[in-house]
Amino acid sequence: MTEAEDWFGRYRLIRLISIGGMAEVYQARSYGDHGFEKEVALKRILPSVAADEDALEMFIREAKLAVSLTHPNIGAIYELGKVHEWYYITMEYIYGKNLRQIAVAAAERGQTIPWQVVAAIAIGAASGLYYAHTKRGVDGTPLGIVHRDISPQNIVISYAGEVKIIDFGIAKVANQPNQTQVGIIKGKTGYMAPEQVDGLPLDARTDQFCLGIVLWELLTGKPLFRGGGFAETLDRIRSCIVPPLVESRGDIPGEFADAVHRMLSKDRESRFPDLQTFRFLMETLVRTGENVGGQLALERWMDGLYPDSSEFGPPLDEEVHKLLTAAEHRGEETTDRRWAGEGTQVFIHDTSTSEPYRQQIEALLRRRQERDSCVRPNTEKNLEKSVVPEINREDEAPKIESSPLSGTVVTGPMGRREVYVKDMIWLLAWVLVVCVALSYMLVRV
Repeated sequence: MTEAEDWFGRYRLIRLISIGGMAEVYQARSYGDHGFEKEVALKRILPSVAADEDALEMFIREAKLAVSLTHPNIGAIYELGKVHEWYYITMEYIYGKNLRQIAVAAAERGQTIPWQVVAAIAIGAASGLYYAHTKRGVDGTPLGIVHRDISPQNIVISYAGEVKIIDFGIAKVANQPNQTQVGIIKGKTGYMAPEQVDGLPLDARTDQFCLGIVLWELLTGKPLFRGGGFAETLDRIRSCIVPPLVESRGDIPGEFADAVHRMLSKDRESRFPDLQTFRFLMETLVRTGENVGGQLALERWMDGLYPDSSEFGPPLDEEVHKLLTAAEHRGEETTDRRWAGEGTQVFIHDTSTSEPYRQQIEALLRRRQERDSCVRPNTEKNLEKSVVPEINREDEAPKIESSPLSGTVVTGPMGRREVYVKDMIWLLAWVLVVCVALSYMLVRV
């Protein structure tokens, strides 16, 4: 990405997250007055696709639909706009990974995803979907929303253990015109319900079946219906032969296995009446006996799978960069405004203004040490035992040093090239006092 391409309207594009046949998604940042910054995911439709009225309509419908869905388990939509020929939407930027990435990472490490973790994912996804399924319009009429694309790529887990459903691009709304006609298939191959494959009318239980596929695959580490070509996959979905979970995992509680198999019933009348019922069953299961589930179990497991990722939000270097940017807006001096890891040095000459930054940076470093040592930072006792480390890897993160005389120095890989003026004055003053005292003692002798 060139410098000219860094800016898109009032958004600075940080990095390309993904690109598909219809749109591309960037990590972006918007700026406001007084150093205000907001991290977002910016999804812009490709100009070639925007020329297709149906594709453009679907893109705009996604934004209008998702912006009305406000729930902790659904990725938030902030804005729909247009810059030149590019239509775009800005969304909540989630610091985490989607289930496809998580499953691959676990397989590469030879790990089996604990059933308690899968149960936590099931609870979060079921909660968000049930909210969407039961959403009503401003007039109180049920919207009849069906996501239609529940798959590992569209369920994201944050490093803090939050479950987020994203991408309502092909969602069906009962009371909107120009929806998919009977006989037209929309969905992701391998993650569709039998009625979806046959082009029949869909309802909330269709999403339930698709979520069941995702949970079955997370528990077994194997594809349920995917295999061979497109036609073979569709045939497998139609036949709906689901191998028993207990054959692959002996540690799964029978109630959990039975619930997943019920979600995967070919006849939708045999599935749960709604995902709220399934969610209540899962919550009861993870609270039974010594089972530890829920967001805490998911958060701890994500910490182990991704030890280099911050559970507190942005990666450490980005948070340090934000602190340095805030310092610049207050008038402090810097040698490089671009990035904290590229030789940036901040000199804060006023101790009263430097103290908050020093404390925040040291707190960030404490969090990194606690995360690396698997210590949970939820008690004052743990925080008292933490030692602030130095980050001194060359060409990586900045080095944070604290001065006993004043303020904080942040030095990049180019090395520390300047010193505090105030520090030098105090040092010379102390040397002068010592010299005077020694002279007085020699005269007395």
